[in-house]
Amino acid sequence: MLSLGMVMSKVATADPTLPYTPSWVARHQLARLADEAGLRITLTQWPVPSAALREALQALPSDLPESLAQARDDVLFDMRRADRPAITLRARSRAEALVGFDDDYVPGSAVALRSGALGNADARHIAFSLGGRLEQQAGSLLIGSATTFGTPRAVSARLDDSVIAVEWSGVQLQAFAHRDWWGPSWQNSLILGNNAPPWLGVGLQRAQMVPSESHWLAWLGAWNGEFFVAKAQDPQVALDQPQGYLFAGTRLTLKPHPQIELGITRTWQTGGRGRPDGPRAFLRAMLGRGTNAPGEAEQASDPGNQMAGFDLRIGCGRIARCALYTQAIGEDSADGVPTKYLALFGAEAWSADGRHRWFAEYANTSCRGLPWEQEQPVCAYRNYAYPQGYTNASRWAGASIGPDSRVVTLGWYAVADERRVRMHVGRVGVSLGAFAPGVDAPRGLLRAISIEQGWHVGRVALAGRFDWTHLRDGADIGANRRTDVQLGITATWAPD
Repeated sequence: MLSLGMVMSKVATADPTLPYTPSWVARHQLARLADEAGLRITLTQWPVPSAALREALQALPSDLPESLAQARDDVLFDMRRADRPAITLRARSRAEALVGFDDDYVPGSAVALRSGALGNADARHIAFSLGGRLEQQAGSLLIGSATTFGTPRAVSARLDDSVIAVEWSGVQLQAFAHRDWWGPSWQNSLILGNNAPPWLGVGLQRAQMVPSESHWLAWLGAWNGEFFVAKAQDPQVALDQPQGYLFAGTRLTLKPHPQIELGITRTWQTGGRGRPDGPRAFLRAMLGRGTNAPGEAEQASDPGNQMAGFDLRIGCGRIARCALYTQAIGEDSADGVPTKYLALFGAEAWSADGRHRWFAEYANTSCRGLPWEQEQPVCAYRNYAYPQGYTNASRWAGASIGPDSRVVTLGWYAVADERRVRMHVGRVGVSLGAFAPGVDAPRGLLRAISIEQGWHVGRVALAGRFDWTHLRDGADIGANRRTDVQLGITATWAPD
């Protein structure tokens, strides 16, 4: 577990700022700056306080090579865009597709508004922004676009891109509605990704990413830490699902060497109607006490479901423009350490001029991601106490491929042309994107391709999207079908 004392180690005081998650283009440029120019940031935990990133960018040498100087300018432009008001309209056919970094989770259309940074921009003791969205039902397996059990509703309203933050002793305290991406990957995060709606939570995060001033912690290098508690927005799709449960997460990301980044992560579901509740149950779940109960009597006092593990990214340094990464997340624990691992392995490379990035990624969510572990059916992202699984709005909160899946993704990002191409092949074990207990969802052998093209018309940023997905087994249910095409266009307007 992440130590709160570690998060609150002494750093310089700074004004609070909005959390920032880069676009896929800006994330590519940040990775280049970190790997080639020594940018002292972590790359595997988003969002981060924007001031922490600006401070690191300002510390870069003034005489960067032209392509890296352009990379820095691209990131700063993306950060200014994130601080401005914006209106986003997304018209998209109602179909599931694989969801990766900087993808939207809704299998359909949506409209979103964002206020941008509010308040005094010169010296703020509080940072805040407001945002919201109207979207088609995110639970694609719900027949008739139902959202509440037995009550059809085709459109949902949600808070999104909203935050109220204050800074105290180097820590940013915040109430928020946003998504998280925890991990080094580009297509799948096994523990927290972009496949589900925003979490509504409160938490704390280190306000800077600079190395600690503490002699005992200086070896961490640039590091970040976060802890939050949130409410899920799950509709009830299982009759015995505990309602009102809490979802909590904690992560430590550190960079002890310029080419090595390590992340340690834990999340847990606890409480809810009919389950042990209150501060004592939350503390027991946080400490992992009484979990993995073997019998019915012990299960009644089990404080919750939890996942934990690590991820690692290693750059190639001067050898080549490349990096290797992995993520291993345990669905269970034994003797106080994670076990029954979901695993991910990937490699990425980029061109010398920064115009292209390529990656290959393999994700195994079968609870046998590591070779020496035995197959564990009906394990990943599911728990007897929470039959709707590890979900938010009935969508998988980790990888969009869901549990018991094995998928290889090949990706090519043409950065200057704002084009992304991804091809997927493998097997989906339970369901893609969303989950509903007791249904014969589309699954099995997977073949898929995703193509996205961006361009600009004045102040409007446009992105066209084509996704073709084929699954061999299961039945067509709701908006989740064995073979489908998702066509869409997104328009975002933001003033200068």
